[in-house]
Amino acid sequence: MDGPPLALYIVHTVLCLVSIVANLMLFVLIFMHTPPANRSYSILILSLCALELVTSTSSLLLFQRLIPCGTSLFMISSGPSILFHSRRLCFVLYSIMMHGHSHYIWMMAFLFCFRYFVLVKPTPRPRSVAILCVLYYIPTAIVFGVLAGSHLAPEKEMLEKLRTSLGYDMRGAIITGYMDIFEPRVISAIFWVCAPSAPLACLTIALSGRIHRKLSGRSIAMSDNTRRLHRELVQALTVQAALTIVFTLSVVSYLLGQLNIVHDPVVEYSTHMMGEICLATSPIVTIHYVRSYRR
Repeated sequence: MDGPPLALYIVHTVLCLVSIVANLMLFVLIFMHTPPANRSYSILILSLCALELVTSTSSLLLFQRLIPCGTSLFMISSGPSILFHSRRLCFVLYSIMMHGHSHYIWMMAFLFCFRYFVLVKPTPRPRSVAILCVLYYIPTAIVFGVLAGSHLAPEKEMLEKLRTSLGYDMRGAIITGYMDIFEPRVISAIFWVCAPSAPLACLTIALSGRIHRKLSGRSIAMSDNTRRLHRELVQALTVQAALTIVFTLSVVSYLLGQLNIVHDPVVEYSTHMMGEICLATSPIVTIHYVRSYRR
């Protein structure tokens, strides 16, 4: 079996490293340079930052090739994690990575809902926001926690199906996956990743427009500094929301493979790399648009 294309592996590694460094920098900035008026919202930024850091670290350790095949789904592992020669380790890392990609788009919607809420209601206390973040995260943690502990298909059966269905010879590779994606644990995870992507992207776009209209008008009483802070945060969120379109393309590339429309090694390696673009750019966007962090 050939390894991943060198160019893709380099891009993958650079994206993961940029995400790790930028999120670590943002962590420091949040603790040291968050204005008092923005403490509650900083809890949400911190939550997103932690999610991106965990996801990009697991992605750095595991460069995954996603191969849908009929009603089966297989993953070919490469990267530092394969040095341990453990299928279970690779799959647990993959579950951690996928839970991050999935929850990212949920968090984008949450951030926009919060920004709209505080325009019309009093800002919740930081502790209340932290509790809400934990409660909001629980469903994603359950879905992918259950997936990480599920039984994997026998290696020989997966290799045989790849050979007979797609002509892929994967002998010698670390392969994980499922012969039937309609197993409850598997289809639940697939649904949690794919189904919300378009509706949540539409929600963020709709809320962005409403927030901009409220800030442009004078119906809400606030100081010029507070209004400017809201605009800065919404600008950052708007750019980050646009990045969710990239994530949606990742979902589309997976569905094209699962429906047997497209099968190509570059596409199979690139599916998760589209999510890595979001992970690498999201913290940079926040640092750039929030004045206290930019300074």
